[in-house]
Amino acid sequence: MTGTDRNIDRNRHPETPQIGRVSLSVRVLEPLLLYLEARGHDSSAFLKGQGIDPTLFRDPEERLPHTVAVSLWPAVARLTNDLDLGLHVAEGIRPGAYGALGYALRTSENLGMSLQHCVVTIGFCMMPRRFNWRFEVTARS
Repeated sequence: MTGTDRNIDRNRHPETPQIGRVSLSVRVLEPLLLYLEARGHDSSAFLKGQGIDPTLFRDPEERLPHTVAVSLWPAVARLTNDLDLGLHVAEGIRPGAYGALGYALRTSENLGMSLQHCVVTIGFCMMPRRFNWRFEVTARS
């Protein structure tokens, strides 16, 4: 996507539901669906049960409404009875699953360096001036 994303996050601004449409790439759900498959569940049947056409996931550029994508997490947690779903899904994320930015973040020496990579890569400098970013990196003894 190019340009400024002018979508409104309705989860943070429920008073403006008619403005914008927040969506997520289907790519961000791949680790969740791989986790589901690894637990012996059919991800296509799961998606159909959630009212989502599984063929959407054939195109990595396809997008889902934010509310739909977010609703899949508690549904998978209920199906798998996994209270630590986020941790278990994160354990299975392959290096490179989120492209060059994901690789840079995962291979950073520490959280501070990871955030610096993020700032440089996706340009938080475009954020409104009300955000002040400060990074301190301290050497380990």
